[in-house]
Amino acid sequence: MHLYAQLPRHTPNGLVVRDGVIDWYFDRILPLFTEQGYRLFIIGYDLSREKRAELITQRGDTPTTTAQRLLDIMEEHEPHVARFRAQYAPTISIDETNLFDHDRVIARLTRFLKES
Repeated sequence: MHLYAQLPRHTPNGLVVRDGVIDWYFDRILPLFTEQGYRLFIIGYDLSREKRAELITQRGDTPTTTAQRLLDIMEEHEPHVARFRAQYAPTISIDETNLFDHDRVIARLTRFLKES
């Protein structure tokens, strides 16, 4: 949380990227972003439970957690995502038909940045 207060010093281009885990505590982080004048570009992942499990299993363990741990907490994550989505609409949504269409996301982000 301390780092977020220092963002303007570390992000002279005004761009910050946060992953989906922000859903768990967005209500503490996002006010810090908005106080500092950051806009939100939200990528909504609308994937089935099966697809999420498949992706976690394919990725495997990371230095900070195991695939099994992530699979175990999938159900716990759902209420946090729902709470986040009730307050914030995605700027772009990703589903199983366009999951790896990076060009689509980049094009939308480019438009978003030009909309300043």
